[in-house]
Parts: sequence; C-alpha cells; structure tokens
Amino acid sequence: MGLFDWLDNRTGYRKLVRAALFEHVPGGARWRYIWGSTLTFAIVVQFITGVFLWMHYSPSAQTAWESVYYPKNGS
Repeated sequence: MGLFDWLDNRTGYRKLVRAALFEHVPGGARWRYIWGSTLTFAIVVQFITGVFLWMHYSPSAQTAWESVYYPKNGS
C-alpha cells in the first residue's frame, strides 16, 4: 500500500476518484447522464492498452509480427 499512499500524497488521486465514484446523479443513473463516464472509461482503456503495445511493438518490417504474436501452444 506504500506506493498508493506515496502517489496519493503527490497527486491527490483518491479525492478525485472518491468524488467521481460517489457523485450524486439527479434523477438516477440513466444513460444520458453516464455517457461522459463511459467515454472516459473507454479512452482510459485505450490509453493503457496503447502504452503496453507501444512498449512491446517493434515497427520494423522484419520484426513487427513477432513482437506482438504469442502462439497458444508455445510452438
């Protein structure tokens, strides 16, 4: 838990997460109120997976396929 405490001391992310998760939605949580949260979640997922692809992908013509292909059988 030390890393999260350090990160919270530096950024204050827990307060932001708490405010976002426990925000009062007038009229209940209907689709028209949560599209912004849904879009934000989708963008964050794309950002995280993009970072992992960026770390492992090799853009050269000879090694691009091998840098992202992992066979199921180990062969």
